[in-house]
Amino acid sequence: REHVQAYSTDSNVLKKNHPLHIMVGSKREHLLAHPLSTSLLRHKWTKYGRYIYYFSLIIYLVFLCFLTGYLVTVRPPFVDSADNDTQTQWQNWSANNTSVILVFSVIGKFIILGLAAFHIFKEVIQMIVQRSDYLTLENLLEWGLYTLSVLFVIDVESGDWLSSTQPTKASWQWEVGAVAIFLAWFDLILFIRKFPRFGIYVVMFTDILTTFMKFAIVFLLFVVAFALCFYTLLSNQWSFRTVEVSLVKTAVMMIGEFEFDSIFHNFEDKGDQAEYSDQLFYGPTTYVIFVVFLIIGSIIIMNLLVGLAVDDIKGVQEEAVLERLAMQVDLTLDVEQNLPEFIRKRFVRKLETMKPNSIHTNALKAWLFSDSATSAQAIAKALNPEKTEIEKLQEQQEDLMGAVNELRYRVKNMKYQNDRLEELLNALVDQAGLKVDEEDKIEKDEKQRVMKSRPGMARTKDK
Repeated sequence: REHVQAYSTDSNVLKKNHPLHIMVGSKREHLLAHPLSTSLLRHKWTKYGRYIYYFSLIIYLVFLCFLTGYLVTVRPPFVDSADNDTQTQWQNWSANNTSVILVFSVIGKFIILGLAAFHIFKEVIQMIVQRSDYLTLENLLEWGLYTLSVLFVIDVESGDWLSSTQPTKASWQWEVGAVAIFLAWFDLILFIRKFPRFGIYVVMFTDILTTFMKFAIVFLLFVVAFALCFYTLLSNQWSFRTVEVSLVKTAVMMIGEFEFDSIFHNFEDKGDQAEYSDQLFYGPTTYVIFVVFLIIGSIIIMNLLVGLAVDDIKGVQEEAVLERLAMQVDLTLDVEQNLPEFIRKRFVRKLETMKPNSIHTNALKAWLFSDSATSAQAIAKALNPEKTEIEKLQEQQEDLMGAVNELRYRVKNMKYQNDRLEELLNALVDQAGLKVDEEDKIEKDEKQRVMKSRPGMARTKDK
């Protein structure tokens, strides 16, 4: 109905109170996997979610492509201080690739600036819509990416950088470009995290990274301890000349790059030609510390990190279905949150026809867009859900009671048959005129009395 209004106009409230969002927050995997929930999610995804997502992905890939090409084709500032051969090789490469330089260095910088401005404008709109929920690590990373990209592309060294065909960069700009290209490719990883088919692996990576950050303090303390020790004993050697260099060298040694011969045997190998930086002044102590470092750093800590990573991967795999559905719900609701209200109302549907047995003729399309949650098997499973433990126990109890009643009936029937057989034998004895002991007769009379007390059996005897 046109006059019906939502209980709130705040898109953040609508998202937080959405049933799918509540299911994700409560980790109700069986509810999210229900065909009713998946069909609602699929409806939102197919009607507007996927178009906005793929459009944003294509725009970002164009931005990433031109930023990468611009970085590769622009002349690095340190080439100016290189030898003549290096400068000649760079000039020859530039002369042989003028078309590539024209596309990426000249045209590309305007495309980079335009797309960066477009993304910054989108982030501003997103900030206005989401307000306090906007402050996330991913959004801060995007702000850093687009800001650094603009600073890298602008030619501050050129007088007329708009018409310049040979961009020149300052040293600080080249460093900014290195950080920008890293953030650009890293942001692409976060971008495909919401893609159901590949996002689970990104979730594994982020979970392992989170675990490592928790362990990083302990790891850093070990690095500092051994780095200061090596600096004290080996500061004459080039690899441990300062505390900062010793810290980096010790961290690298943690992953197995020891360079044992260059540290301990370089003095012996060079003999009389050995210099001050090749000598080992405190051999026994250094050997002991190195062995302790080998055991703690390379064996214990590294295996501990591997164990933590395996445990995280196992946990993600156990909740893989929930993680995949949660990522798709977040993506769809984020897209819906940014849409105007009149557009959201246009896609509200009261009825949807499902064809669970339909087959995709395109194998790639079937692999990317098939939804197993709305298949015929899934619908049949939802209509006949798996019973809980209590329901299974009740069903077993009912089966047991049925078996007991059946056994009781059979025992009663067997007793009745035995009594009939005994009656027949007594009748034969009476007909033949045989004598029966008094005790047997008393027992016979007692049984006849019992038989007469049973109406059903007495009627049978009369017949």
